[in-house]
Amino acid sequence: MENATDSASYALGVSNGARFGEALKSGMYDQLKGIDPDDFMKGMVAALKTDSTQRSYEMGMSQGIYIKEMLNNIEKGTGLKIDVATFVQAYKQAFEGDTTLMISAMDSNTVLDAIFRAAAEAKEKEELARLAETPEAKENLAKGEAFLAEKAKEEGVVKTESGLLYKVVKEGQGEKVQANQRAKVSYKGTLIDGTQFDANASAIFSPAGVVKGFGEGLQLMQKGGKYILYIPAELGYGVRGGGDKIPTNSALVFEVEVLDILK
Repeated sequence: MENATDSASYALGVSNGARFGEALKSGMYDQLKGIDPDDFMKGMVAALKTDSTQRSYEMGMSQGIYIKEMLNNIEKGTGLKIDVATFVQAYKQAFEGDTTLMISAMDSNTVLDAIFRAAAEAKEKEELARLAETPEAKENLAKGEAFLAEKAKEEGVVKTESGLLYKVVKEGQGEKVQANQRAKVSYKGTLIDGTQFDANASAIFSPAGVVKGFGEGLQLMQKGGKYILYIPAELGYGVRGGGDKIPTNSALVFEVEVLDILK
């Protein structure tokens, strides 16, 4: 390195090359998977050596690479495969300010939002239907239904219209917890075999911020009250389950005490 230019050039190359190399080795980025280092370097050097007359083409290539990743992500997230030819035609018209476009740029966002939401919901529905047919989901659902049927026969157990079962251990006093209120509660959650998956001696949340069965039960309670909630799978975490601790289609049991209702 004979001067500042040499040093800066080398240091900048090391800094950027190392950063990209680490990103490539980490495997964290989908767009970098399958990248051939030699081909990558050829493309980068070619771009650096071209003159200004090719700048438009290079920018188009850069934008195309970005869009290709975007289209792949859309398909992964929603199951919707974008037609490239139609996309390119509309892109070119909008890019050039064509006044014959069928929709405005603002309307296009509204259309996309509705289509992507519907596609994502359809994909989610399909995935849940697939999970519901697994042996584990069917077995857990049957076990939960049998457990709840026996609990419903016990003295003091009440069944609501939704299918939630609850038992009053101690009645509270005052107004019941409202849907839009926050309550300070102590609770313990277990599976029907007694396995504990969660507990908190002083948690704060609203009925809308928890699973449906817990939220419904909470709205039956007053300050100082203590209930046991027996929650069917469809009012809990359903066929999706709750991470590693709550298997698919699990009926849940919660011991809940309302410590305070926050105004």
